[in-house]
Amino acid sequence: MLTRLFALLAILLIIFGASAFYIGFVHYQKATPTLPAVVPKDKKYVALTFDDGPYGLPTEQILKILNQYNIHATFFLMGSNVEKYPLLTKQIVGYGNVIGNHSEDHSRFLPVFTRTRLAENLAKAETSITKATGLRPLLFRPPYGNASTYMLREIEREGYTVVVYTVDPRDWDYAHSPASQIVEQVVRETVPGSIILLHDGRDTQLNYPRDNTITALPEIITKLQAQGYEFVTVDKLLQTPAYKI
Repeated sequence: MLTRLFALLAILLIIFGASAFYIGFVHYQKATPTLPAVVPKDKKYVALTFDDGPYGLPTEQILKILNQYNIHATFFLMGSNVEKYPLLTKQIVGYGNVIGNHSEDHSRFLPVFTRTRLAENLAKAETSITKATGLRPLLFRPPYGNASTYMLREIEREGYTVVVYTVDPRDWDYAHSPASQIVEQVVRETVPGSIILLHDGRDTQLNYPRDNTITALPEIITKLQAQGYEFVTVDKLLQTPAYKI
């Protein structure tokens, strides 16, 4: 009996040690915020970005607001949602916005996927996006902003530019992020070259309320414009191509 117990403990120690070594090797971390290559001194450029869509009506409402103010944003799309809303995906691009890859299913374990599994996840999302729009995105945002040295290397090997963010009002948390708080934080933290993170969806959840973001968006736009900010898409801000030609 003791022999079996010691054998079991030995196996558990080996598994634990191997896991600790692997996690240490990939260096699980928050991805480093992407900064503009060059911010012209006479320009106050800022980028609005939206994650986790397309998400049906909330995405449609956000597009309507952007059109109303004649500005464009960058949408990081989940492949599984693109499959649900291919026409809306096409509409996002048709209105002059830029789209990027946000993985197939928003898995928080993406940083420790094998190379093959990671490539398959990105490729599946990319295929859905390309099928809906005819575009092959070169911009990628990691789910939750989480990455690893290994993951970043593999994503760049796939030809993507990794785009994170510099202003995060946590608008995805509907219960604890009212519109007024979102506006206050975005306006307070924005500087020339900022990449603002907002959400038109909510990872893989269905029918999650996005009213706080939709209510906050017009005020964010008007207040930043009053301070002289100009809204541009991420590719223009970072001076990097958005799509493979």
